[in-house]
Amino acid sequence: MSAESWNRMKSSSVLTASLLLNLGLVLAAAYLLKDRFRALSEETPASAVAEEPVPAAAHVVRPKVTTVTLTEPARFDWRQVESADYKAYIANLKSVDCPERTIRDIILADVNKLFAPRFEAILAASPPDKFWEAPSRVSRAAEREIARQVGALQKEKAALAQELLGGNPLRDRGNSPSLDGLRSQLSFLSEERQAEVIEVFAELQEAQGEFAEALEGLDEDEDREWNEDSSETRQETLAAALTSEELAEYNLRHSEAAGDLRRELDGFNPTEAEFREAFQYSQLAGSDPEGKDREAQEQFKKDLAEAKSKLRETLGAERYAEFERQQEPAYRRLVKATEEQGLPRETAVKAHDILKTSEEAARKIRLSQNIGGEQKQNALNAIAAETEQAIAESLGPSAFKAYKTRDSLILRLPDEFGFEEDEK
Repeated sequence: MSAESWNRMKSSSVLTASLLLNLGLVLAAAYLLKDRFRALSEETPASAVAEEPVPAAAHVVRPKVTTVTLTEPARFDWRQVESADYKAYIANLKSVDCPERTIRDIILADVNKLFAPRFEAILAASPPDKFWEAPSRVSRAAEREIARQVGALQKEKAALAQELLGGNPLRDRGNSPSLDGLRSQLSFLSEERQAEVIEVFAELQEAQGEFAEALEGLDEDEDREWNEDSSETRQETLAAALTSEELAEYNLRHSEAAGDLRRELDGFNPTEAEFREAFQYSQLAGSDPEGKDREAQEQFKKDLAEAKSKLRETLGAERYAEFERQQEPAYRRLVKATEEQGLPRETAVKAHDILKTSEEAARKIRLSQNIGGEQKQNALNAIAAETEQAIAESLGPSAFKAYKTRDSLILRLPDEFGFEEDEK
């Protein structure tokens, strides 16, 4: 056996002996520990372990548990307070501590709902809103009757609200007759837009009402000034509440200018399209370009010419000539006089032509530099006398007399400044 083999065998024997020795020591230690634990368990009672004090840091107190049974609260039901009897209804609302303001809002809303069908029935029976037509005697009578019925119903509604709530509850926002009138004027809008605009005016009315109460005792001049300011504020509010297109439509139907144009076109009988075009033209023609720069004035003239051309195209030559005559107070007086006597419109047209011819002749005499002052006056007086005789023959005695009651001065001669007497 070589020395190398001997050394390997020797190392292996030593390792094996070492492992066996360590295993024996581990078994001996385990046996001793087992005996020690058995002895401790026989000497120490179990209660000693339970009674050993617990460190303060580890001590936990469990809270006492109380079982609570939850019950669902009673739900509020409007059926508990609603009543067909308004006074009982109000008493029930007060019994549940409903705020006074809320009670008023609830009752007024209910009263409005109660009367709404009756207002709608009255307005449904009214004639259609032909805003482009001048009011006739028949239409004015119908409007007065509608207004009377609406006024009577408003009084009935106000009396009920006052009986239930006291005071003057219809002064509260959204419930006044003036807002009812505004609703009818906004009939061209959708219901949603009407409600939005009415809400704006209800807020304004509420603010003005509170301010008016603070100003009680105003003298006559102060009261008039207050009303004028209120009216101006109303117009400003209307302009702010409506879009530009909506405001234009409102003005077409309800503005003072629209009313003037309807009166001027009385007897002309325009269609809706004709009235719209005429209103646009008259609004532009009636505006004042003074104070504008040269460029703005030139643009104004261009816009006016375009509007006039568009109106002439819409009306046609003959109708446009009639439209221009309708703008003159003298012609409208002639029309009224002839209509009263049952004469055709052509009679008024012929008489008006005589007037226009006489006015042109008188204008030339006034502008002439070849005629002296006394001669000029005599010539003008002669033209006036001839004109009156010609008009009398054209109209006939009865119509001429009717015309004279409206216009004692037959021929209106412009003075040196171009001023013409206003319509009487």
